[in-house]
Amino acid sequence: NEIDEFLLDTVPLLKKYSSGYGLWAYRDYADNGLYNSSFEYGLHGWDISGDVELIEYTGENKIKLSKDSNISQLYNPFERHMLFSSYKELIFCLDSEQEANLTLLLNEKEKKLELKEGNSCHTVDISKQEKTTHFKFKVTSDEDIIIDNMKLYGFVQRLKVYDEFGKESLYLDSIRKMNKELIGNVE
Repeated sequence: NEIDEFLLDTVPLLKKYSSGYGLWAYRDYADNGLYNSSFEYGLHGWDISGDVELIEYTGENKIKLSKDSNISQLYNPFERHMLFSSYKELIFCLDSEQEANLTLLLNEKEKKLELKEGNSCHTVDISKQEKTTHFKFKVTSDEDIIIDNMKLYGFVQRLKVYDEFGKESLYLDSIRKMNKELIGNVE
């Protein structure tokens, strides 16, 4: 309950004893198990079947999956997820440029997903799945679709500046007030 006040009380000390400050992380962190899930390294780390096209933008890549094509990864969830053995569910999120349908495969369990344009998240029950060191993730397109920013996670480190989807959170106003007091009115 005192974090806002604490942040604002640091301003005189920061002005006197520092050249500024930095946030370790400004966005809540989901323990994403997927490697290269925003395709910034192209298709590196992904196994591909069918017609999959990398769409390269400056600083932001996406992929186009044609109907019935898929991308997949096999990974060790104990190395990529915090406390994986205790998870009963995982959350799968991705950005889509249009409404579409996908099939998600986690190990041998399939789930049909209806995506909306923008960000879509879906909960996947893994309570009955064996917690093995070889975890298969596969997305198959039921139609042509452009996607980006996939996440498969079970835990979020809450930092409360912006949430894991980029929406403003609890401490953002205090940080803005701090910045204004530290640098004054900048035009």
